[in-house]
Amino acid sequence: MRRQPKLIAGVDISKYTLDIALISDKNETASFKINNCAADLRNFVRGIKEQFKLRNADLAFCAENMGLYGIFLTDVLIKMHIQLFLESPLQIKRSLGLHRGKTDKADAIRIAEYARKNFTSLREWTPPRPCINKMQELLTIRKRLLKVKVILKGNSKIERHYLDSVSAENLAAHSFRSLDAVTKDISAIESQLTTIVQSDETLSHLYDLVTSVPGIGNVIGIHLLIYTNEFKDFANPKKFASFCGVAPFPWSSGISVLGKTKVSFYANKELKSLLHMAAMQNVKKTDSSLAKYYQRKVMEGKNKMSTLNALRNKLIHRIFSCVMNNRRYEERVS
Repeated sequence: MRRQPKLIAGVDISKYTLDIALISDKNETASFKINNCAADLRNFVRGIKEQFKLRNADLAFCAENMGLYGIFLTDVLIKMHIQLFLESPLQIKRSLGLHRGKTDKADAIRIAEYARKNFTSLREWTPPRPCINKMQELLTIRKRLLKVKVILKGNSKIERHYLDSVSAENLAAHSFRSLDAVTKDISAIESQLTTIVQSDETLSHLYDLVTSVPGIGNVIGIHLLIYTNEFKDFANPKKFASFCGVAPFPWSSGISVLGKTKVSFYANKELKSLLHMAAMQNVKKTDSSLAKYYQRKVMEGKNKMSTLNALRNKLIHRIFSCVMNNRRYEERVS
């Protein structure tokens, strides 16, 4: 069992500042606010180590996973060999129950309390390899370009509806060059992503396993490799299903309140959307096992969207099964 450190730091990350709450093994608390930069954070860690006479093993940090805003925190602590735990904001919120009011200082204290309460079960954060970081950067650019592409295509449809054909064509001619350039840029980024995957033995093998599942194509396969950190950040498919907003939660209270089973609103909507498209691909293949499952449930009177959500969940379990068993997917012959 992992040993509880003498001092646990809860960090509330903002764009320009870090609110840090320290809780000692004697339940003593202290709060600090520093700039969100590498130099200030490095000086802060050195200062508390000197003040409290701590070794690296006596100190642990916990924060919500805030993506780019947490880059200084992760870089400094990894280089200083300090334990770091990055948790889902929803996981922390649910664990601590109802709290009234919200301030950055209070949030930092709550994160520290969460880390102390659940310390033995927390999963220490593993920094992604450089290839995953590079893929994440390319994926971010791709998402921006896709938004631009949607805007350019959408404007063209509106103009054709409201303007005469000559005016609409003139405007479309200007948009076409931009649309063509954006489309080529998206294609180039996707080629770079594929090259990175193919040039790395581990990534290539995982990608082959993931995309062996019917409906899981190039784009979603790459997204899965990035968001799971090569399947290091999620121990099982249930946690990943919850992360994607696919795992249903019961909605009931006693005998008087009973509602439909729901999925969480706090979800990675991008992954959820991609899994939805993968599920639809399977539904269209009438001879696939998932298509037969979908048709059977619909015939039984099940809600179509609930059934599609069940398909998304099944896809996640199939993907994780392939990775955990190190085997490509094979459709069972009924």
